[in-house]
Amino acid sequence: MRHWRAIVVAIWVFGIAGGQTLVDLRTQSKSVDFSAANTTKPFKAGTVLPATCTVSEGFFQTNAPAGLNLYGCTALNSWTLLSAGVFGGDVTGTPNTNTVGRLQGRTVSAAAPGSGQSLAWNSSTSSWTPQTIAGAQGPQGVPGPTGATGPTGPTGSQGVAGTNGAIARIQNSGANLPVEPTLNFTGGGCTDNPGSSRTDCTGSGGAGLTVALNGTTQGTQATLNFNAGTGIIQSCTNNVGASRVDCTPSFNTALIPTHDTLHANESYCSSSNGTTSYTCAMPSKALTTYTPGQTFLLNVDATCSSSCSLNVDTLGAKSIKKKDGVTDPAGVLVAGQAQFVWFDGTVIRLMYF
Repeated sequence: MRHWRAIVVAIWVFGIAGGQTLVDLRTQSKSVDFSAANTTKPFKAGTVLPATCTVSEGFFQTNAPAGLNLYGCTALNSWTLLSAGVFGGDVTGTPNTNTVGRLQGRTVSAAAPGSGQSLAWNSSTSSWTPQTIAGAQGPQGVPGPTGATGPTGPTGSQGVAGTNGAIARIQNSGANLPVEPTLNFTGGGCTDNPGSSRTDCTGSGGAGLTVALNGTTQGTQATLNFNAGTGIIQSCTNNVGASRVDCTPSFNTALIPTHDTLHANESYCSSSNGTTSYTCAMPSKALTTYTPGQTFLLNVDATCSSSCSLNVDTLGAKSIKKKDGVTDPAGVLVAGQAQFVWFDGTVIRLMYF
């Protein structure tokens, strides 16, 4: 009996020993430290991502670029790259902290650029360097057109009169007389004769000129003077070639109106367009603007049964109202019956209705 008990105990011990060949580290370990282990491989590895995975699995892709190898299963059968990544070539660093050190393999200078500078190739330093680019001056453009002539400037002040020239000779009826320091005339008149380079003095001329107005003598004087009156303008010029003074009177239109001005507000205006939007043109002179107080004799070919308007010389249509300036004509303005109308500054009113 003791012998069988020993056999059972031995079998039990060996059974326990055989069952502990595989250890569950989740439940049978505490504060595990693998720093002294010969090797640790916590992820599955390979050149191709597995077709299936469950959330929280990891995989190390051995043929990916360095830094881009680690993947995590973030959803069923869905792998996500977990590596931060490291740039190489012209750009170095990680995605969040990278530097462009070259362009097409050529070094970029670290010098800070100034305002307005551009990045240009410097063959002396074999690098892209901030430089101020100064373009060559372009060709001169075609000259622009000549501007309009400016206004004429004011006439300058008259210069000091020169001294009289010496008299070369004095003649009487063509005969030379002795030249004296003083030349005295007691009568007659003298005229400048530039064609003969001389001054001609003839006759006594002392009595002067008798001036008559409508047959009545006004006086006799050596000088006739023209004065400008109210609205009258006198303009005289010395006509040396004809040996006379020419005077031409005119009038000031600001004080004396012209014929057109007198009749500008009293003209016949006839509309023949067959509508109550009457149009007409002044027979003698076109209006340039409507002026309060203008009066027209209006004749139309269509009766104004309610409202109507008038457009004179295409200055714009103005409503026609009765003499109160408010009420529409409503049958008072009849085709073929001319009526006086006037412009009050806003509308055209009938004179008598």
